[in-house]
Amino acid sequence: MKDHWLKIIRPLFKPDANFKVFDKDDHEIEVSWKLHSDPSRPSKRSKKIRIIISHEAVADYQNKKERDQRNDDEKLLQFIKMNLENFEPSHDNPIELGPPEVKWIVGTSIFNS
Repeated sequence: MKDHWLKIIRPLFKPDANFKVFDKDDHEIEVSWKLHSDPSRPSKRSKKIRIIISHEAVADYQNKKERDQRNDDEKLLQFIKMNLENFEPSHDNPIELGPPEVKWIVGTSIFNS
């Protein structure tokens, strides 16, 4: 499932975005990219986005018909697009702290809306 959702959401982000998939009870995908906005830190990365698809949402998704799963995929895309529109990737954290992290939680309410 994680690979399925990664394939769906990848095109929403910059081509050089870095994705990490975590094996946890929930499905978690972390995304960040180079900002290219600070000449003194050319490798400075954006805030990390951690997309968390809850265990319950995954279970509900897996029990749906293919047509309903495609609808849920579209709802996931819309949820991420909406969050990206309001997302400010820049930050002022010093290099030793690393970039801050934001969490976007995908629960059953997203798929059942």
